[in-house]
Amino acid sequence: KKEDQITQLNNEEKPPVVLNNEDNWRIAIDAMHNTVKKTTGTAHRAFKGATYDPAGKTGTAQVVSIDQGERYDADALKERQRDNAIYVGFAPYNNPQIVVSIVVENTGGGSSVGAPIARQLMDYYFAANPIQSSGSKVP
Repeated sequence: KKEDQITQLNNEEKPPVVLNNEDNWRIAIDAMHNTVKKTTGTAHRAFKGATYDPAGKTGTAQVVSIDQGERYDADALKERQRDNAIYVGFAPYNNPQIVVSIVVENTGGGSSVGAPIARQLMDYYFAANPIQSSGSKVP
């Protein structure tokens, strides 16, 4: 069977992928902004009331697999087997001055753990490095 065969790949170097279409960048950046600005966004709660305009993406990295149909129960797992929290973000949205990347091992989700840490870092940064605010806050 073909699925059971090992395929020999050549070691030919592939050219780098260049993302030069501004529309593609705008879609990704706007989606990150919506993660924070929209009330349904996974980072909205963490950044509510921010005096700057952030954008970001939450994530949860599963450490161990669970069976199909089985419910994830962090309390039933050893600490080192629990999900990792992830958040990447920047601010201000239209003129970034800070970029953060948060990974917290074995603590849960990015929205509940990673985003609040990012908020604290950004608050601290902007307290020492004020920006001209457009006056908009996350509702």
